[in-house]
Amino acid sequence: MVLGKEEEENFQNTLNFINQASPHRIHIFPFSPRPETPAFYMDGEVSQGQIFQRIKLMETLAQKKSLEYRQKFLGKELEVIVESKPDK
Repeated sequence: MVLGKEEEENFQNTLNFINQASPHRIHIFPFSPRPETPAFYMDGEVSQGQIFQRIKLMETLAQKKSLEYRQKFLGKELEVIVESKPDK
């Protein structure tokens, strides 16, 4: 198995997974290789333009999933647990 840059199919698989898993929050960050790690020596590199395009696609999906999650609670009365009181 040759490891290298994330191909378009890999990225689409990630989007599909996020779409199916429907998390209510996603933390997005681009990969950056660190010296002396296996990833630092991998072949291939994703262009900056492609990185920014993928971030935008992921942000759009993240916003959609967050909105879907929050909309499930509209019009509902829920119980909450308060873990601490404000100082004032």
